[in-house]
Amino acid sequence: MTSEHTIHDLTDQVRELLALLESRPTPDIAHLRSRIEETLESAERTLDQLSVRARIGRYAASFDNYVTGYPRLGFLTGIALGGVLVYVASAFRSRD
Repeated sequence: MTSEHTIHDLTDQVRELLALLESRPTPDIAHLRSRIEETLESAERTLDQLSVRARIGRYAASFDNYVTGYPRLGFLTGIALGGVLVYVASAFRSRD
C-alpha cells in the first residue's frame, strides 16, 4: 500500500468522523469540527503540491538516466529538440 493511498484512507476516515460529530450540535464540537476541517483542507493542499513536485522529480530523474545511459542519443535528441524550438519560435515571430 502506497503512502498516498494510506493518506487518502485516513482522510476518508476523518471525514466519516466529522459526519458523526455533525449529529451532536454543541458549541465545543462545532469548534472542534471547524478546526479539523481547516487542518484537513490544509493537509490536502500540501499533499497535492508534494505530488506535483514528486512527479516532476521523477520526470527529471528519468531524463537524467536517459542522458547518462545513452549520452550520444541524448545529445542528438537535445540538438533535435533545440532545432524544433527554434523553428517554432521563428514560425510564430511576427511577420513584417
